[in-house]
Amino acid sequence: MYGATFVEVTGDRVNLRSAAGMPSEVVGQVNKGDLLELQGNVSDPWVKVTPPQSVDLWISSQFVENGVIVGNRVRVRAGSSVNYKDVGIVEKGTKVEVRGKVGDWVKIAPPKTTAVWITNSYVKATKQSQPTSVSQPIVSSKQPAEAKPVTPVKPVVKTETKPVASKPVEQVEAKPQVKLQPQVKPQVTTKPQAAKEENKETPKKVRRTFFGKNDQQVDNTPIGPAKIPKSLLREDCKQAANGVYTGRLEVAPKNAPAKFRLVRNVPGSRFAETECYVIGNAAQLNSVLGQSFTFEGPIYWFKGTSAPTVYTQSIRRVR
Repeated sequence: MYGATFVEVTGDRVNLRSAAGMPSEVVGQVNKGDLLELQGNVSDPWVKVTPPQSVDLWISSQFVENGVIVGNRVRVRAGSSVNYKDVGIVEKGTKVEVRGKVGDWVKIAPPKTTAVWITNSYVKATKQSQPTSVSQPIVSSKQPAEAKPVTPVKPVVKTETKPVASKPVEQVEAKPQVKLQPQVKPQVTTKPQAAKEENKETPKKVRRTFFGKNDQQVDNTPIGPAKIPKSLLREDCKQAANGVYTGRLEVAPKNAPAKFRLVRNVPGSRFAETECYVIGNAAQLNSVLGQSFTFEGPIYWFKGTSAPTVYTQSIRRVR
């Protein structure tokens, strides 16, 4: 486990998917506090991780004999069918843990050569590496040696802190501050007048962004071709990267970052799930509401949202 990098899950019942995107299959769920071994970049919208042992994966039974892979570069899939996406490859001779069988498919524990995806909205970077089986004997072997020097270290720390906080040091630091004060005062006297003049002109210079936010005292640097103000965007996501999303176009809720959204139906549920929000020509988008399209363009991640927003540059009707 040494050398591995992990991310910590920050939400409960968070889906692990077979690919980076909402339409891909759910292969399992994780909860708050779980650690996942990182294979990709935690700043990407979808983070590539090693599947935990709680996940079940599948492989064709013709390539498994007595728990050993007998085929060359055999695909491991998210479900018991070739219609499910593959999540990795195992080489001939690899031993796998068989957990069951359904028809011509064998359920196995996830091999290390497989990977799944989780949205970065529910993970954060962590320094933990989980070397529990190795760290315990190391600690026990060092206890006798560490117990002796503990007591002499404490008085050494006390004697070192006293001279650091001594009065001569404080006096030396105070002198330059006193000298600077009379230099600052004549400059301050001119600032209130300038401030008053600026305040008079402020109402004329107030501007509002495309999303109705006052652009004063915030970082409104335009990002990407949509020129979205930086202050509205999440800092933990890559912004303006190209993306492709497919779904049915609907009007978004009032608190959404855009007027429109793409939705898809969730099997077994009466509700539609938001695939992404959509920015584009309002007249054009209003004319095709309720129809299914594939939208392509730069992707933005707004603060307070877990779904991306597409700045429309290409639209293709789904047949």
